[in-house]
This record gives sequence, C-alpha cells and structure tokens, in this order.
Amino acid sequence: MGRSEEDCSLSVLATVIARPSLDRLMIDAGSKVFALDKGAHAIPAVEDYGQILGHPELKLVSLSEEVGKVAVEKGVSAVKVGDKLRIIPNHACPVSNLVDELNLVRREKMIGTMPVNMKHISY
Repeated sequence: MGRSEEDCSLSVLATVIARPSLDRLMIDAGSKVFALDKGAHAIPAVEDYGQILGHPELKLVSLSEEVGKVAVEKGVSAVKVGDKLRIIPNHACPVSNLVDELNLVRREKMIGTMPVNMKHISY
C-alpha cells in the first residue's frame, strides 16, 4: 500500500509458530491482535492485514482469533519456526485498543511500556 516504516508508529511483533508447507507459515497473532479491519476506510484494494517488514515475499492473508496465516510468494523464504516478524497493521486504531499495554521501542531496543486506557473511559 505504499506505507514506509518511517511513516508508522505502531507495529506488531509476532512469532512464527508453524511452517506447514513451503508456501505458508503461521504466526501467533490473529484477529485478537490485528482485528479483521483491512484499513481505516475499508478500501477494497487492500488484500492483506498488514505489511511484514523486511520480507516482501510474505503476505498476511487470513486470520483466525489467535493465529495469522502468511502466504510465502513462490514458496521461497528463509523464515523458520521461532523467527520474529514485525508487522505494520493496516489500521492502528483497533490494534492498539485490543491490548492492555504497548511496548515502546526505539532503534530496536525496548525503552518502556505504555498502558492503553481508552477502553475504560466513559462519557
């Protein structure tokens, strides 16, 4: 979608939990992390649930509640079980609301945490 890492302030760190075939792998983040939202304005051209950084051969194509299914283009990727994937979600609003706290990272180093309190606000 033309997003660059520098333009995004939120990403999800997911672990590869299975590689059942050359053209598919599974991660430990599903709709309870990414929501089922394909973008802030539901643009029909969006075919995935986020941009997997550093891996143009990978595409997050479907979600169950706890697991994400990642397609591997042409079955070629060095990613293996246990590897971590950093994924920029298509829509940050529901993603940040689905967790209780965010880890703050600068230059690949965790520098703190921040609670997410919006769920507890009443008007």
